[in-house]
Parts: sequence; C-alpha cells; structure tokens
Amino acid sequence: MRIMKQFPVVLLLCVICLTALAQEPQFTIRVDSNLVNVLCTVTDRRGRLIPNLTKDDFIIEEDGRRQEIVSFSKENELPLTLALLIDTSGSVREVLPAEKETAAAFINSILTPRDLAMVIKFDKNAKVMQDFTESKRRMADAIDQVGPTGNGTALFDAIVLAARDHLALEAGRKAMILISDGDDQGSSRREREALFAAQSADAIIYSISNIIDGAQSGKGPDTLKTLSGETGGAVFFIRRSTDFKGIFDLIASELRGQYSVAYKSTNTSRDGKFRNIKVLAKEPSLTVRARKGYFGPTQ
Repeated sequence: MRIMKQFPVVLLLCVICLTALAQEPQFTIRVDSNLVNVLCTVTDRRGRLIPNLTKDDFIIEEDGRRQEIVSFSKENELPLTLALLIDTSGSVREVLPAEKETAAAFINSILTPRDLAMVIKFDKNAKVMQDFTESKRRMADAIDQVGPTGNGTALFDAIVLAARDHLALEAGRKAMILISDGDDQGSSRREREALFAAQSADAIIYSISNIIDGAQSGKGPDTLKTLSGETGGAVFFIRRSTDFKGIFDLIASELRGQYSVAYKSTNTSRDGKFRNIKVLAKEPSLTVRARKGYFGPTQ
C-alpha cells in the first residue's frame, strides 16, 4: 500500500529526469578519416636496414603534394597483427613440410604477448585454420594441421578473407605472409579486389614463392610482385626448400625495423578515388619502400 502511494511521485521524478536529459546537447564522436598511416622500410645502397631515423628524416607526398607528418614511431614499439596465408594446392606438396616447419619457427620468434596472428589455408577454397590469437601453441597447432589437398588456388579469395574480414577490424601495424606460387585458379575475386581489400586494411603483403629453382610459369611471379609492391612489402623466390628459413628471418628483421608515418591528408574530398603516396628519405642514398597509395573516404 505504501508503494502504491509513492508511485505517482516516482513517476513524476522519472518524467523530470527524462525531460532534462532530452534538453542536454548531443555530442557525436567523429573519426578523422583524413588521417593516413603508412608503414615504411628504409635501406641503404647495399640493402641493409637503416634504424634510428626520426620524423625529420622523411618527406611524404600525396598525389604530388607535400604532406605534414603528424605522427611517427618505430614499428618495434607497436603491436603486430599478422595473417599467415598458406597455399595447400597439390602443386606445393614437395615443399609444404619445409614451409610449415619454418613458418612455425618464424611465428615462435616474432610473436610477443601483445601481438596477434592467424592462419588461413587455401586451395579451391580459403579457410581460417586459426583466428587471431596471441598463443604460439595454437598457431603451431594450426600450422601443423595444414596439409596438401586437391586442385584450385583461391589466392585472391584468401587475401580478401584475411584483409576485409579480419585485418581491417584490427588497429596498429598489419601484415600478411603469403606463401604461394601466385597462380590464382578458381577465386571468385580478382586481383584488383584483393589489392583493394589489402590497401583498405592498411596491410602489407610479404610474398614467398613456393616453386623451387625458378620453375614457375604463367602470371604467378608478376602477381606476387604486384601484390607486394603495391602494399609496401617484398617478394621472395626460393631455389631450394632450405631457403625458407633465411626468407622468414629477413621478413622478421623488416617487421622489427619498420617505421610508422602518419599524415593528415590535405585532400578533403569524399570521392573514394585512389590516391598516390610517395615516401622519400631526405638522405638521397637511402631507399624507402612503402605502399603506393590508398583509396580515399566516401563519407
């Protein structure tokens, strides 16, 4: 009975509170879509990685216009999000054991408790074997379960799956390690769609050809060069199965020695068009490798 008598008072207080809240100004948090992050690798004339550079050592241009660097860091200071993409079509049966062994060793050496990694295998279909995890054991188990299968090489589908559905949802530095002959067979996606997905996710692609002794034919080598070159990565070609370890060591060194450069684009258009990026070192003897560009915002 006491509760029933107090109910009108409580109801009145609720109405007053809701009215007051409705009169409060509404705030919207907006993400600055003009901020562009670029990962860079710097080498000298002998191809040696150059550490200890600063923000003032770089020049960055977008579509030929100089941009102001607003953020800079060394990549070994930032967490890593890594996608390992393994071709399991029948043609790689000979080298797959060496791939798996060195890939597991690479993950074990590069992954720290603050990093994330995942495994995708692809033949005629692309399949996630292990979603993002910080566990080296889970990664090793997933790599161990990868085995040679049948026909088909859904390379572009695998890149889109990794980039659009996984890496794009993560922050920080992102990279794919793509182990394949580069000869796509059976993807529902095309090369330009794979590149768009990788560039939109700000992901670098490191490609490792798994065809021994240059016996590769067709468009495979050019595909790997395009995927890596356009995203700021590198492509490696093996001559023997023992080359995998050295290649993974080189990739690990690059991932530990990169720089992250961010600028606020002076182009405020929302046209979704591709914009060319050029990153230079002020020291002419140094070479900077970075992604070639990105797609502008649409809203």
